This record gives sequence, structure tokens and C-alpha cells, in this order.
Amino acid sequence: MNLPGVLREVGWGVDIDIDHQALVEAFIELVNEPDDGRRRAGIEALFTEGAEYCDPDVRVEGREELVGHLARLRASFPPGVTFSLTGAVDGHHAQARFGWAFGEQGAPFLDGTDVALFEGTRIKGVYAFSNAA
Repeated sequence: MNLPGVLREVGWGVDIDIDHQALVEAFIELVNEPDDGRRRAGIEALFTEGAEYCDPDVRVEGREELVGHLARLRASFPPGVTFSLTGAVDGHHAQARFGWAFGEQGAPFLDGTDVALFEGTRIKGVYAFSNAA
């Protein structure tokens, strides 16, 4: 029995073929991308049109708002500071969670966990939680 095929046939919309790890790694690369044009192109390729990003300080909806938010965020990075994954992405169906750290290599000063929702091979939402005191 081909369970994924059967579930799709009955309309459950289960998509277990999503490469959660690769999509989240691409997201982290976009956040760290210093070039505005490359970041914009990546957002257009990786996110759905109405994608949502939400963290404790901001909620944006749509690619254009995400482009603006990530440009402002990236501009605030001190030299040598980036986001990185803290382990493997834990994903199933059209969702994943992942740990991240923000700081210099090996010396993060902020960390947290995000949840990402997917639509096919694109991200439709990222919901960020920091472990800030």
C-alpha cells in the first residue's frame, strides 16, 4: 500500500515529500544574506505570496512586508553576527520546528525556536519564539 498516495487520493492533502531541512536552511541563509537584491529574489522564490512572519516584536504579511522587515533586521546586525540552526529541523507534514542561535560563531547571545508552515515547496508562515530573559 502506498500510504501517501492513498491519503492524497482521499483528499487529506498530506505532503510528506517536503524537504523541511532544506527549506529551513534556505530561510536562515536568506535572513543572513547581506545583499538586498539577492535576499528579495530568495524571498520571492521561497515564500508564498501571502506568507506571514511573526515574532514577539513584529507581524508582517506578504512578500513585500517580509522583504522590508528582513532588510531592517539585517541592517541591525553587528559585524560578524548571524543566525544559525542549533540542530536538525524537526518536521512532518506541512510544518516544522527548528532551534536557532543569533550571535558570533560559537558565541550566541540569543536563541530560540521557530515554527514554519509550508505550502508545497514554499514557506507560508514562520512563527518565531526567542528565549530572551
